[in-house]
Amino acid sequence: MPTMETLVLERADNGVVTLTLNRPERKNAMNAAMFNELLGVFREVDASTTDRVLVITGAGDAFCSGADLSDRGSDTRHAMQRLHWVADIALALHRIPKPIIAKVNGVAVGAGMNLASAAT
Repeated sequence: MPTMETLVLERADNGVVTLTLNRPERKNAMNAAMFNELLGVFREVDASTTDRVLVITGAGDAFCSGADLSDRGSDTRHAMQRLHWVADIALALHRIPKPIIAKVNGVAVGAGMNLASAAT
């Protein structure tokens, strides 16, 4: 996977994958880049034969404060796009047949609460 702007991905030799939401200055709010990167990581973990468990956490003092509402266009279509992104991420996470652990280290609001709640 190419270098990511909003996530840190670490793979241990024992198959544990740790995914850190990395926008602590915004309480790890999800912008368009993070939505796309999350979707890519979830699909990658799903397809991997060596990844055994996924741990999701947030950098700093927050898990995820939800969608970054400052990252929007001037029309309402962008708000609808965010809803589609959240649904796509939830489905991709749901399809992973491996244990998923949400290491909630602070606020988990909106899309962040969805992400935490989707852990199995």
